Amino acid sequence: DLGGSASTQTMAQAILTEMATPAPRHQRVSILCIGDELLRGEYINSNASEFSQRLQQAGYQVEHHVVCGDQSAAICHAIDLCLGHTDIVLINGGLGPTSDDITREAIATSIKQPLYFDQSTWEAIQARLQRFNLAIHPSNRRQALFPHSAHILPNPNGSAAGFCVTWQNKKIYALPGPAQECLPMLDTLLTTLLLNHTANAAHQSYQWCLLNVVEADIAAMIDSHIENITTQAKLSYLWRYPYTYVYLVMPPTHPQHTTTVTALDHLLKAHTVSRDGRSAMMLLNETSAFKLNLNDAFTPTLLSQQRHYHYHDEA
Repeated sequence: DLGGSASTQTMAQAILTEMATPAPRHQRVSILCIGDELLRGEYINSNASEFSQRLQQAGYQVEHHVVCGDQSAAICHAIDLCLGHTDIVLINGGLGPTSDDITREAIATSIKQPLYFDQSTWEAIQARLQRFNLAIHPSNRRQALFPHSAHILPNPNGSAAGFCVTWQNKKIYALPGPAQECLPMLDTLLTTLLLNHTANAAHQSYQWCLLNVVEADIAAMIDSHIENITTQAKLSYLWRYPYTYVYLVMPPTHPQHTTTVTALDHLLKAHTVSRDGRSAMMLLNETSAFKLNLNDAFTPTLLSQQRHYHYHDEA
């Protein structure tokens, strides 16, 4: 509202300025995991879950999980899909020395850059293999190939270095598949990005772990009490027996930010177990101030396995 004295031209200019100002938002991320073994169901894709949790905590918005096999056309198609929808593509897997490890070639094809051979990376690979008394094969040289503009990401726990490339103001990060390698690399990467202030902290996330209420009931109760959240905020729900989880993502600068969070706290108080996702059992496990004698014949012994109770069975 510019007031009654504002001219038409002044108001028009204010509207144009507002439209030209980008709304604050998370940087959007796609997670692309590569491997035929994932498509065959031989392994649970736990890396994607771990990536999402770390990215969410760092202020990023994960919008897509994509899995594709070890075929160049499939990888290129998946990369193009992700680049079309998000600011960052985090690619996991396919950086090994074998013939089915073709992630680096697919990325180079997608962004139309040639691969180059990095001598310092090759020397580091040889030194690591020699340190572990492992044979050095000609195929290991493939792990020293990178797209022309790549920034190399060191891997202290393996021979497959990662890399980052920029394409049309978007970022592609490639990390090796093994969890013991890629997760520490991601942690280091996120720390570096946060220190350089490239992460977007335009939103804050909140969650409530609830007990003794079902998803549909709690959603109806919230909807009837909290109105006009607007498109800048998002409420979501998850039923994971016996708990219902409520999630709120909202800009801290939103005029209703404080009142909305306070209202939800009050509304959900009777059912709230925790505000950080911990279950009742997790809270009990963290409490050492008492001992509980438990008749665990009903479960049988399931509760005792989850909690270090003084256990007796009176079946």
